[in-house]
Formats: sequence, structure tokens, C-alpha cells
Amino acid sequence: MDKIGKLARSEVKGLRPYTCARDLYKKADAFLDANENSFGSCIGSVAGVELNRYPDSDQLTLRREIARYAGVRKENVLVGNGSDEIIDLCIRAFVGAGDSIISLEPGYSMYSVCAQAQGAKARQVLLDRNFQPDAGAVLAASDSRTKIIFLVSPNSPVGVPVKIARIEELAKKSGAILFVDEAYIEFGGRSAVSLIKKFDNLIISRTFSKAWGLAGLRAGYAISNGRIISLLRNLKAPYNVNSLSAALVAKALRTGKKKMRGNLAKMRKEREWLRAELSSLGFFVYPSVCNFLLARPPLGARTAAELQKAIAARGIIVRDRSGMPMIPNAFRITVGTPLQNRKLLECIRGALGKNAGFDTVLFDMDGVLVDVSRSYRAAIEKTANDFFAGKKPGIRVTQKEVAGIKSVPGFNNDWDATYALVKGMQGKVQLEKTRPLGKDEKESGLYAELKAAFQELYLNGLIQKETPLISGKTLEAIAESGMKIGIVTGRPRAEAEFAVKKNSWDRYFPARSIVALEDCDEEKPSPKPLLLAAKKLGAKKPIYIGDSPSDSAACKAANIACVIVGNGAQGDWNIVKSDGIMAVVK
Repeated sequence: MDKIGKLARSEVKGLRPYTCARDLYKKADAFLDANENSFGSCIGSVAGVELNRYPDSDQLTLRREIARYAGVRKENVLVGNGSDEIIDLCIRAFVGAGDSIISLEPGYSMYSVCAQAQGAKARQVLLDRNFQPDAGAVLAASDSRTKIIFLVSPNSPVGVPVKIARIEELAKKSGAILFVDEAYIEFGGRSAVSLIKKFDNLIISRTFSKAWGLAGLRAGYAISNGRIISLLRNLKAPYNVNSLSAALVAKALRTGKKKMRGNLAKMRKEREWLRAELSSLGFFVYPSVCNFLLARPPLGARTAAELQKAIAARGIIVRDRSGMPMIPNAFRITVGTPLQNRKLLECIRGALGKNAGFDTVLFDMDGVLVDVSRSYRAAIEKTANDFFAGKKPGIRVTQKEVAGIKSVPGFNNDWDATYALVKGMQGKVQLEKTRPLGKDEKESGLYAELKAAFQELYLNGLIQKETPLISGKTLEAIAESGMKIGIVTGRPRAEAEFAVKKNSWDRYFPARSIVALEDCDEEKPSPKPLLLAAKKLGAKKPIYIGDSPSDSAACKAANIACVIVGNGAQGDWNIVKSDGIMAVVK
């Protein structure tokens, strides 16, 4: 038996669709077959539609327009009363009592509701940290009775498109139906429609409620192979889409594409404005290509649930999504008109009150205050290569390997990183499994040799190549705000103070505000250096700006808010450049 035959419920495979005389005879001088009111509707016709007649149960005109728009044949299209009906039809066609579905989360709750109504189990599998499906995790959660896997692309409530390769992998490896909900596809991302011919277990669902602005008409559609569409047609009610909706949606497809795309352009402009404004208030805003943004309030501010209520009291409704997996303490905002968005920001500012309440900003130095790509990073690379030149000339270290060891938690110290890199490149350890160095390793002859070579390179030239990564204007703004400023670095004190003097930062960072290598018996990712700095400065609510997994881990252990610069790790906030700290603390 073929895959669809195995997956479809036996009760559905034997069904014959409801048929009427109108299905057999589409044209006539008079239709006297369906007991309609021959004298017309009580309000006449609307938009040229005779309301006293039942809709076309085949929706031929609308299906042709959809097929033309989607680039498929009309036989590949089923129209529904919103995409919710499409979801329900698919579950009733394939899922019975005792079967199961899988929904990729965070996602849309209706999949589970419809499945449970059928007596089926609804299993949730989390998306990965980039909100992409993990085929391995999905397959591990599947069994012989898993009938449908539900995936939203672009994702809601986050707004991230799913990579087409991930969709193709799931369709190929899974024995279940893969249902890809493309409710937001017009906003961005690549559609999976092109895969319909390649995989017989793929269903695409779309709606006219979002980009088209026709939510009130309740119209959606499925695209799949003819076999699946036929099964779904056997189940659907004969007149599931009303005549007015069908006519107006068909008109939109013929004449409304230009306006729809123009509205999308306006929306994108407002979305990015709203993103920037929220970020400037200290919100973490998730990436989104859609007509909404998912945002997490600043640390120390009201929770998302509390903010939702406070904003609602001012007349603007947003949706709290804090109960969903992976996105704690976040609410979703639909992008409104310019006037609505500005009123929303007014409400949020009023609800937030003053800033998040940080009284101290602590900076890492390397990669945050100064660019060390041509100094410390170059010293690691050259020290390792000089070592191998005399002993293992076939081994060559590049900045890729340097970045690799620096991304491992516990290697904030560049001497440790150099030693571990040398050992790893010799095949003595696996870099990704490297653990922080023990006392015996740090007292070894090799460690001393590499440290001496490193320091000679760094202090005799490379240190001069460092350039600032933060502007004096930003430091001045933080100082003027009344917050205290300090540095927590793994550098030796002399090298940290050299960088401060070289960049004329003395008035922002006096010696007492710096915690350096010699000041603490443990280094990051231990929380001790951060806690020592907070104590020295009398900080009650500090925030730390770092750039590595070690920095993030140290903050977590110290229970201090963390901002990560660049792409090295995930913090409470992530910013592209150090000057972006103002969006968090002001």
C-alpha cells in the first residue's frame, strides 16, 4: 500500500463526497433543485453576488485564481473556511483515536486542540535555538502511530522563516504527513510549494487573513498532491466557503496584489521603526520577517504579563506569550499604523516608568572596549605557529582555530587558550571537549614556554595595534546618567591600565574601578571577578558587557544581567556593537 493509503483513516478512504444536482449541471435556465428561495434574498444582491443561491461547492473560479497565484494546478488546491478548517480536515482525514501528531513549538495551539478532539495524542517538540526544526528530535518523538507533523513557516509567535532544507529533510525522513503552515509566507521566507511534486506526504496551508488583509472573509487554502486533495474533498462540507467570501477573495487575487505588496512595504518600515524603539527602551526583540514582533521587557521592569495589562488599561491590546516554551516573559505586538505604533510606544513608556534601574555598568575589555583581533588574537595564532614550525611543520593555525578555542567556556585567558590550542592541534585533546586547565597544566614547562613567547610578541609590538570599540560619547553618556563604570578583565593589570591610558579613558576608569587578572584567585567563568568588582564599586544592581560564553556563564553564576556584544554567545541582551549598550541601559 502507498504511503498516503497507509496514513489515511480507513473510514475516510471509503467515503464518497456529498454530491448534488448542481455538481452535475453547472449551467441551466432555472435552478429548481436545491429548495433555494426563487424570489431572491431579502437584501438583494451584494457585490454582484446573488445571495439566494448556494455557493459553488467546487469553488472553481476561486481555485483557478489561487492556482494561478501559487503556481500550481487547480487540482492541487482545496479552499477552506479559513486555514483552521484546513487544519481540522487534515486531522480528521489522517488522525484517529490513539494516533498522535507532533507540533513544533513554539507554534499554533489549534493543531493540538483538533487532535485531542479526535482522541489523539498531541506531542510537542521544541525548535532549536534558531527556531528551526531538528529532524533528529522530531524522528525521536515519532512512532508508528504518528500521522502528522505540524510546522509553521515563518514561525509564529516569533517570526522566523524555516529554512527550505529543513523542510525537505523532514519530508524525506518522516513517515508521517508534513503539514507546513505558511500563514505568513507573503511577509518573507521561501515557500515549500515547489516540494509538492517531490514529496507525496507534504501539505501546505495558507490564509488570506494576514498579508491580504481579508481576515473577516474567513478564507484559507491547502496545496498538496491530487490524492490528498481528493481525500480532503471527501470530508469537507459541500458549501464550506460562502459566495461573498469566494467572490471577494477571487477579486483580490485578480486586482489586489499591487495594494497588498504596497501594504507589506509600509508594514516593514513600521516594523523596523518599532523594533528600534523597543530596543532603545531595553527590550530584547526577537528576529521577525512578519507583521509582528515578539519582545521581552528589560530586566528589572514589569513582566510581560504585567505590561500587557498596563498597556491594555491605556487602550492598546498586545498578546502575552509568556506561557509558551522557549520564549518566557515575552509579548507579541502586531505592527500597527504609524499612529497606532506611536501610541503604543507612549503607553509602554508610561507603563515602564524609569529605566531598568541599573546603577553600575561593568565592561569586559577584550572584544568589548578594544579590538584585539590584531593583538591578542594574532599573538595566539603566531605563538602556536612558531611552536609548530620547529616541531610539527605540517600543522598550521589560523584565526578560525583561534576563534574556536575562544568560544569554549573557560578560555577567557589567552595563555590558557594558546596552550589548549597547541595541545588540540597536536591531536592530544578535542577542542570542543576541552576543559579549563588544571594547576598542573599551568605549571608545566610547555605552558611556561608558550606564555613567554606570547608575552614577547604581544608586548613588543602587537599591543600597539589595538583600537577602541566604544566611543567616548557612549562612555560620557553612561557617566552623565549617574551610573558607575568599571572594568572586569582577564588581562594583567599593567596591560589593562595601558589600554585605558592609550585611549584617554582615565577619567572613566580609575585604577580602583578595574578588576584585573591579579585581583582575584579565580577567572571567568567563575563569578568571583564580577562579584569583586560589584563590591569595590558599591554596586547594588550592576550589568556586565561581555563577548564570550565565559562572560555569559560568569554573569549567570553571579546573578548579574548580561549583555553580549557580537555573536559569541547568548546573553540577556545581544548587541552588534559596544555602543549599542545605550539601547539597554538608558
